[in-house]
Amino acid sequence: MPSIVVTAPPTDDPDWQVTAGPAFFEIEECYVHEKPWQCPLRKHGFWHHLEIKLSTFVRQVVEGGVVVHRPTEQIHMSGCSWSEVWSSPHHLAVAARFGEDEREGRQRQARENLEWRARKSPEANRILVKEWQENLPEGTWQALHSAVVEWIRAETEKEPSFRPHWVAWNWACGVPVCVDGRPYGVIHPDPSKVDWKLLTRMVIFVASDTARQTLLRSAPEGTRVVALLP
Repeated sequence: MPSIVVTAPPTDDPDWQVTAGPAFFEIEECYVHEKPWQCPLRKHGFWHHLEIKLSTFVRQVVEGGVVVHRPTEQIHMSGCSWSEVWSSPHHLAVAARFGEDEREGRQRQARENLEWRARKSPEANRILVKEWQENLPEGTWQALHSAVVEWIRAETEKEPSFRPHWVAWNWACGVPVCVDGRPYGVIHPDPSKVDWKLLTRMVIFVASDTARQTLLRSAPEGTRVVALLP
């Protein structure tokens, strides 16, 4: 059991006070950072000491109103670090949800930073495309690549060429395909990043009909989205 700190009452007061050990979690708006990229969530979560009567604390422990919490990282409160605290299931759930939101916010910010750098850096561009293409099941990318070659040969009687080094942002992390040196289509673009103004008149090649339907939900009328694998 994690320890608690209690303060003895005056001689005429029967109640001891718990001054450290129990804690509650609170979310506060961010008033420190000026730029959105400095604080993606625009809020912060903090643990605070909860001071309660010892008798109240003991009753809540017995009734399950407070439980032991052992976080993966130490909790910092009032200049001290705690590896274990007592808290309510409600506050633990709030802290867990905020931690997940915070992780997602950091990942989203890292992705946006990478996308920004990809506009100027060939290496960042390569990483962005590679990471998105690798979300396909093993072997699918090569099969899709071969299927695109055959489809374009049959459609145009010409040999396609691929431009994976072109700026990922413009092609929604898909790989551009050219015919006669001019953009013809895009392989496996990220639906969340597609700007259809940039992909006007492009043929979109995807692996499955599920991916095709996802893109067609936002695509302008007449857009050709071709699913090439069973």
